[in-house]
Amino acid sequence: MENSHASPGLLKQANSSALHRALREKGAATRAQLAAATGVSVTTVRALLEEMLRDGEVERTGLGASSGGRRAAQYSLRRDKYYGAAVCITDGQAHGLLVDVHGEIVRAVPLKAGADGLRTPVLAFLDGLFAQRDIRSIVLGLPGVVREGCFWHADKEGGLHSVAVEPALSRRYGVPVVLENDVNAAAIGFARCYETEFPGEDPAETNMAYLHFDRGCVSAGFVAGGRVIRGCGHFAG
Repeated sequence: MENSHASPGLLKQANSSALHRALREKGAATRAQLAAATGVSVTTVRALLEEMLRDGEVERTGLGASSGGRRAAQYSLRRDKYYGAAVCITDGQAHGLLVDVHGEIVRAVPLKAGADGLRTPVLAFLDGLFAQRDIRSIVLGLPGVVREGCFWHADKEGGLHSVAVEPALSRRYGVPVVLENDVNAAAIGFARCYETEFPGEDPAETNMAYLHFDRGCVSAGFVAGGRVIRGCGHFAG
C-alpha cells in the first residue's frame, strides 16, 4: 500500500486497515511478521504500532521466537477496546449482537417487534451498546435486497419499497454502517468459520454455497474466491 499514489491520509488508513487485518488473522505478531504479511515497511509498521499502543488499540503480549538475536516483541489487538454492533433479521426473528475486534460474539440479545415493527427495539439495542462500549461499526443482515445503503422489501400487496437504512444510522451514530442480505451474510459467516477451523487454507481460495430452507422455498448465498457473489440484482444466490 505504501507505493500507492493515494493521499497521505488515505494511505495511512489503508496501512492501518492492513495492520488490523493481519493482527486479527495472526492473533499475535512481531513488527517483522506484520511487515511481511502486509507489504508495509517495518518503519511504517513501527510508527503505526506506537500510535496504536498510545491509543490502547494494541498491547504487547510477550516475545516472538528467537532467530539467534534478541527476541522481538509481539503485539495483539486488545479485545476490550473497540467493538462492533450487528443486527441479524431472518425468518421473522431478530437478534442484536455485540462483537469484539476478532469477530467473536460477546453478547447476543433477541429483539421482539413492537407496534412499529423492529425499528424501536433495534434503535434501543444500539443506543444501549453505544452508551456502554466504544462501538466503531454497525452491520445489519436484512431479509431482502440491499443496494446503495437502502433496504428493499415487498409489502403484503406485492409492492416494493425502499428504506434508506444506512444514511439514517450513519447520521444517528456517526460510524460506518454496512448492510447485507441475510442469506449472503450467513454465507460470509460460514466462510469465516471455515477459515478459522482450517487456518492452513488460503481465505482467497474459499469457494462455497450456503443453502437456506424457509417456508417451502430455498435461497442461497455463494462465496467464490473468498468473496460473496451478489449478482447484478443484489439478491442472494
